[in-house]
Amino acid sequence: MKRWSLAVLLASTALAADPWIRLAEPGYEVWTDAGETKAKQALHSLQQIRQILTAVDPLGAPHSRTLRLILFRSDAEFARFRPLGNMPAAGFVLPGRQYDYIVTGEVIVPETRSVLFHESLHLFLHDRNLPVPHWFEEGLAELFSNVETTRVEIKVGLPIVNHVQRLLAEPETDLRTLFMPANDPLFYAKSWALVRLLTLEEAYRSHLDQFLALVSKGEPHARAFEKDFGKR
Repeated sequence: MKRWSLAVLLASTALAADPWIRLAEPGYEVWTDAGETKAKQALHSLQQIRQILTAVDPLGAPHSRTLRLILFRSDAEFARFRPLGNMPAAGFVLPGRQYDYIVTGEVIVPETRSVLFHESLHLFLHDRNLPVPHWFEEGLAELFSNVETTRVEIKVGLPIVNHVQRLLAEPETDLRTLFMPANDPLFYAKSWALVRLLTLEEAYRSHLDQFLALVSKGEPHARAFEKDFGKR
């Protein structure tokens, strides 16, 4: 149903009250009614994240599908196409055979960039068919959402102010609640913080592959966590 809705949207853009535009480069398309400037900024972000992910995983085989971004000029317009049960999300992805879709509403530029980086990471993991838990995938997507690049390095894991503030407001966190799927802002903050710890701290990173392997084989999260990291 969602794919059909998007197809109708693309077919009817000429009839919309506000003009839609399409910007295209090899491997990318941006469809938006937010204006040419926003379209160009979004296209640049998509190209940048693909370069970063290629640098992170140079052996990953590039796919031949075109990444098509549907960028609504407002969150109210985007809300009409947001999947049911996904109300807090700022965007979503739809992998396909010919096109991959990222769908979001236009907000201020830094947040738009973060959403595009977050959703692109989901596609990156989908392409590699990695059996990771929901919290780990969301946490990793958040970890890459504010990645920064210079001529000589890629900076991953910079603080995300909203997440830090939510975590500081929590007097205590029970990780067992994190292992249950959710989509509220605190869940994203906890996922980001734990994935940041597991991937950037050497004491944990060296055991991460084994932990994910245990979980993918059906080992309960809490038991795998204690077995692999020695932490309750």
